[in-house]
Amino acid sequence: MDMEDTNQDTSVEESTKIHQTEMKPPTLFLPHDVILEVEGMHLHVRKQVLADNSPKFERKFKSEFKEKDLTKIPLPGKEFKDIVEFLRSFYDPETIPPITDDTVFTVLPLVEEYQVSEVKERCEHFITQTLQRAINHEIERPDLLTILKYISCAEQYNMASVLPLAVTMCAKYTIISLTEASLHTPVSEITLFNIYSERAKITETLAEERIKKGFGDI
Repeated sequence: MDMEDTNQDTSVEESTKIHQTEMKPPTLFLPHDVILEVEGMHLHVRKQVLADNSPKFERKFKSEFKEKDLTKIPLPGKEFKDIVEFLRSFYDPETIPPITDDTVFTVLPLVEEYQVSEVKERCEHFITQTLQRAINHEIERPDLLTILKYISCAEQYNMASVLPLAVTMCAKYTIISLTEASLHTPVSEITLFNIYSERAKITETLAEERIKKGFGDI
């Protein structure tokens, strides 16, 4: 997968290496037979690699879509850096980076759109593992906005394993914090109800423990 703008070829691989005099731009994956045009820049890729990983690209290249015989495919409305991250997530098995909090929210919308199921599974696994480790106190708890973004992704992209863990984690925050945060990252009413219900259970349990210790009713 190569990158170029209107004046020069650039390489995803080379662009990540800092040279003594300059950042050199040439090549990542060769050979290529189609160009993806994003924000005026070009990504040189192989149709077969895209088709093997994405049913959507496969339909474009093997059916009567106009893209079947094109050598340049524009991707309007997409950001160049997002498409590069998306391609990195599956294109070359030897250089695939891990999913992280810095990439999961970028990659997920694109893997859903282009139906790259293997990468979607990796994203879901990353989120569930992050939440589970936080619940087990193995890592620091994610901030509330991040957890709500996990929920939003889970609802939008049908990642069932994420929701119960995220609800459990959100319930540890106050109602005021949850209400304020949900204004910035909307989630479904049913999920908010489940969060508030779980929060009520926690509050009730704490109240019962205080009563047992002789502190009286709350």
